[in-house]
Amino acid sequence: MLVKQAPVQQVPKKPLTASIACNILEVREAQRLRYRIFAEEMGARVPGREQGIDCDIYDAYCDHLLVRDAETREVVGTYRILIGCASISMADGGHNAAGIYERLRQSHLSPVEYRVFPRCALPLDVPERAPAAPLPPLIKGYVRVGAYVCGAPAWDPDFNSADLLMLLPLSRTDVRYARHFLKAG
Repeated sequence: MLVKQAPVQQVPKKPLTASIACNILEVREAQRLRYRIFAEEMGARVPGREQGIDCDIYDAYCDHLLVRDAETREVVGTYRILIGCASISMADGGHNAAGIYERLRQSHLSPVEYRVFPRCALPLDVPERAPAAPLPPLIKGYVRVGAYVCGAPAWDPDFNSADLLMLLPLSRTDVRYARHFLKAG
């Protein structure tokens, strides 16, 4: 079957810079961007809504990666580093999430000292699990570099997602990726 596809417009590439937030003002820039994406664009209920920021208790314990447009210095991307959640859509009622967790639990579950237990656990006894559901790209990337899944998924009703806490100890990072990401200088 032939499918006609609209031509893809070429978007000019902008030079970007990456850095770690060094002070509360830079952390606030990350929180404002998260708010715009999660609350305004995706409609999620986020803490800090009255201030126009997405701020939670974990911000104080994380480094914040900032990606900026090199020309305007505007923050265009952000990520909280080293420990974080990877989300799986619950659009199918949680069947994919339960199947993905079951598969990851078999081969990528963290040692017991790193285990977590969700406050709002995803029911894993859903009647039908999606057989061999594909891993979402972020989880696939985490697993590829050597990350652990630290426990059962939590259900996030604000985003209608199942969240897996992922941990990537540097000692487990695949050598190929470590060389790439941890270059000196």
